[in-house]
Amino acid sequence: MAEVLSRQRAAHALRHFILIGALWSIYGPGVFIASSVFTGYALSLGISESQIAFLAAGTGLMGATQAVTAYWTRRARDRRRLCFIIGATDICCASSIIFALLLPPEFRFPFVAVLLFIAYTLGNTVNPMFANWMATVIPEDVRATYVARRMFVLTLVSVAYLFVVSRWLDTAQGSLGFILVYAIGWLTGLGGYVMVLLTPMPPVEPEEPTSYGRSILSPLRNRPFALLSVFLGMWTLAMAIASPFYSVFMLRYLHLSYTRIAVYSNLSLGAMLLGYRMFGALAERHGCKPIVKLLIVPAVLVPFMWAVAGDGTWPVLVPMACVLSGLAVSGIQVAASALLYKIVPAGRDNSLSFAIITSCTALGSFAGAMGGGLLKRLLGDQGWDLLGHSLAPPQVVFLASAAAYLVPLLLAQLLVEPEAQTAVGVLAQFRGNLLGLAYNYILYNLAREGRTRAVALRGMARSHSPLAVAKLAESLDDVSPEVRHEAALGLGEARAKDAVPRLVEQLADAGSDIRPEAAEALGQIGDPTVIDPLQKAFEEGDPRLRASAAMALAEIGGPEAGELLVGALEGPVDRASFAAVVDAAGRLGDLRVVARGLAGLPHFDSPVLRMQIINGVCRTLGERNHFYQLVSRRGLDRSALVEPMMKRIVRLFRRAPGLGASERTELAAVAQEVAHAIEHDDIGAMADRARLLADRVATIDRAGEVALAGAAAIRSYVDQVPADRLADEGVVFVVVALTSLARHIARARGGKEPIL
Repeated sequence: MAEVLSRQRAAHALRHFILIGALWSIYGPGVFIASSVFTGYALSLGISESQIAFLAAGTGLMGATQAVTAYWTRRARDRRRLCFIIGATDICCASSIIFALLLPPEFRFPFVAVLLFIAYTLGNTVNPMFANWMATVIPEDVRATYVARRMFVLTLVSVAYLFVVSRWLDTAQGSLGFILVYAIGWLTGLGGYVMVLLTPMPPVEPEEPTSYGRSILSPLRNRPFALLSVFLGMWTLAMAIASPFYSVFMLRYLHLSYTRIAVYSNLSLGAMLLGYRMFGALAERHGCKPIVKLLIVPAVLVPFMWAVAGDGTWPVLVPMACVLSGLAVSGIQVAASALLYKIVPAGRDNSLSFAIITSCTALGSFAGAMGGGLLKRLLGDQGWDLLGHSLAPPQVVFLASAAAYLVPLLLAQLLVEPEAQTAVGVLAQFRGNLLGLAYNYILYNLAREGRTRAVALRGMARSHSPLAVAKLAESLDDVSPEVRHEAALGLGEARAKDAVPRLVEQLADAGSDIRPEAAEALGQIGDPTVIDPLQKAFEEGDPRLRASAAMALAEIGGPEAGELLVGALEGPVDRASFAAVVDAAGRLGDLRVVARGLAGLPHFDSPVLRMQIINGVCRTLGERNHFYQLVSRRGLDRSALVEPMMKRIVRLFRRAPGLGASERTELAAVAQEVAHAIEHDDIGAMADRARLLADRVATIDRAGEVALAGAAAIRSYVDQVPADRLADEGVVFVVVALTSLARHIARARGGKEPIL
């Protein structure tokens, strides 16, 4: 078994991989063929558009040399030092293309081509060793998220640097601007390789020496690896057809400044930043294949949008294409990289596997760029007319790129990842307020204060997007109690079934400070399998936990939860939790709550707790929160509502189809007397008439179970309530209880409540 790095040294290496990539991101724009910086420099040297495409093809083909160099470098004893020597030479060769300014025009293209071919060959020699190094260090459980985080940082550095460089090139005079850019790139590129020397490298398990042919074919016998290699090769081919011409199109045909191009490039890079964060988490949770299958579709649209961007439409279509491209490329990169790390076994020398897959992308890059260059040379300066729309030569190339994307679109369906979910399941994650989610996600990551992060989590939960669940679950272990509190509540609001095990752990942990919030969240999620842990929590002595568990049991419902809550109302009254239990049990509609709730009411003097108990009783009688809604009104507002309610009660009694004519008349007359007493503030008469009405209903065997419970509730209440409470809560309770009584009498024996 190969040795592995300690946790501390592994964390050290992972930080260095990000810093190394950031330094190379600054070096990259000067030597990456498709970048606006290199394209502008090449055009300033007199290099033609088709020659730029051929440079892209040739340098892309250099990636295929990895299939040879990876076999050779496997025998090196000190790979870290070898990486530094070859990489530093690569940086020096590539940065030296700035000296083409000193040569006659006819020698500039071959000089740049030779230096770049050498540099790309050296860089591809290093790449398999570096990729295997990273694959060995990155822990299996965070591969997708770490790859996404690393790419996020690299892209962020690229966004900032590209904007600054573009502003500089727009203002610099002559060749001075490019000289400074290439000097900075040379220094940062070398700095990245200096950090390579300082990065811990774990030993890898050596393989038995075999012939070159057997070694190079061994990874391809792995079907998932072979399919992924072919997919990446064809995806790269489709991209490479068009990629050298985007900057050319903007500089020569749209006549945009470097700064304007940088703005569009940064739109794409900004979308990539979002994509790395979003798709890394999705790939970790749902699998890599569905991400690829989903994003290859918008990838097809990107070159097509460039192709149809005309004089009046390009200000809209170009930025839209940039954003769409950033999301598609970032997601496919993250998912494909994570899938590759899953397929390639860790802890071994897999440099040949990385070399083969890079060779496939290199061949795709070569074929695509060569095809795009040949098509551009064939077209010359003549475009096409397509359905009355005039296309410039680069736009014809963009159409060819869009057509080529159909091949990887089909290949994406064949990728192998047995444990992955379906693409439809992943697509379902994109619900809710995605803009609100993105804003609060950024706020959460930028904030340092616990209160601010708690506010951001609340916003993420209220976005109602499944994409927020991973961050909410992760935040259950945050150091800030405010953040933990909001995370638990947010998981409940998001109805996150995947988070049920984590919430149950918090609920069962006697040392957790978010047990009530965990119970509340479990209730909102509504998973019936958590009845037992909620019951254990309910039976503990903590009043706050007991109240939250009671409400959660009520939210989940079912006979088991109902018996537990109603049973808790028997015996001595627990003043700390009785009101909460009545409130919770009332949601289940068990009529036993009425008598037991009102029996405990005299133990409470607090208006708040009395209202909670009474509202629970009224809810049991089918009146939802009508008691709360009415009692919260004051003075004339409440009177204005009570009057029409009493008129409605009288009408319901008069029209109750389940009663005889004399019974309807008698009940309506008594109800009218109740209304008259309330109207004249005669609270004593109101209580007497309500008691009389309840007594009369109790003698009607056809009244129905709920109506009889309502009558019993009125009798119990008016018999026990102090006179000073009748004018306040008493009037409201009597009116709401009479409403329930009248409504359910109207339904007795199949009768229906009349339409008023």
